[in-house]
Amino acid sequence: MTKIFRLKGKSLTAVNSLTLTINKGEILGLLGPNGAGKTTTVRLLSTLISPTSGTAFVNGYNILTDPAKVRASLGVSLGDERSFYYRLSGYQNLEFFGTLQNIPRQQLKTRIMFLLERMDLTEAKDIKFMKYSAGMKRKLNICRALLADPPIYFFDEPTAALDPQCSREIRETILDLKQEGKTVLLTTQNMREADELCDRIAIINKGKLIVLSSAEELKRKFRTYTIKLSLPDGAMLPLDAVRNETFVERTTLQDGQCTIITTDKVKLLDMLFTRVEGFSNIVKDIKISEPSLEDIFLEYVKESRK
Repeated sequence: MTKIFRLKGKSLTAVNSLTLTINKGEILGLLGPNGAGKTTTVRLLSTLISPTSGTAFVNGYNILTDPAKVRASLGVSLGDERSFYYRLSGYQNLEFFGTLQNIPRQQLKTRIMFLLERMDLTEAKDIKFMKYSAGMKRKLNICRALLADPPIYFFDEPTAALDPQCSREIRETILDLKQEGKTVLLTTQNMREADELCDRIAIINKGKLIVLSSAEELKRKFRTYTIKLSLPDGAMLPLDAVRNETFVERTTLQDGQCTIITTDKVKLLDMLFTRVEGFSNIVKDIKISEPSLEDIFLEYVKESRK
C-alpha cells in the first residue's frame, strides 16, 4: 500500500509500498520517528483517506470496495478532540456517537455506563467536554472507540503526554482487549509501552517497513551487554587479557568507571575474576545491562537512513 500526498506541486510519499499482516488476537505495535507514516497508515486502514496505490483488508473486507464493513469492524482512537462536541457532557457525546452507530438505546445506555466506569469517568459523565482535562478527553476518546465492541481496534499514540496514572489505565484497557480476543494496532513513541503491550513490533521509517518481529527476537538479535565496573580513585584495571577476545566489542575507562561491551556476559565475568590480577580487590561495584527496545529502535532507524 502506498500513499503520496501532493502539496503545491511537490510530492510527499507518506507510506511507501507497505506490506504487513496483523494476526487475529494480537497487539501489533507500529513504531517509527515523527513523520514515519504511522498515523497515515492508521487513517488508510480506517478508510479516512484512500491509498494512492495498493489496498488492504481489515477483518476480511477491502478498504476500497467495502469501506462500510471495514468501519463496522473497527474501533478507532486518533486522539482527535475536535470531533467531540464541547458543549455536550461526556455521557451525551458517547450517546450521540453510539446512536450514529445504531446501537439500541437501552443497550447503549448500559454500554456507556460500563465504559465510563472502566475508564474512571463515572463522576465526570455530566461535565461538559470543554471542562475535561487532557487525560479525561483521551479516556473519553477510548470509550468512544469501544462503544460498539468491534473485533479490531486502532489506537494512535493513546497515552501521549498523559500522566502516569492515566497512561496505566489506558494500557490496562488495551491489555484487557487482548484478553477478550480483540485485535489491536497500536502506534506509540513510548518504547517501554511497546515492550510491555505488544506481541510483535513493526518499525517503519519514511513510510517503509524496516523490521517486523517480537520484542524478544529483536533483543536477541542485538544481544550485547554493558558491564560497568566502579573503581576506587586512581585505581587501574589491567584489561589486556580480555580486550582481544571475540566476545568483547569495546572497553573504555573514564572517571573511575570501566565500561565493557560484550556479547557473552558469562564468559566475560568468568575471565575477569580468573584472569585479571587483583580484580576482586579492585572493583567496588558491577552493573550489568542489556540493550533496551529504545536502543534497538534507534539502531534500526539509523541504519534505514544510510
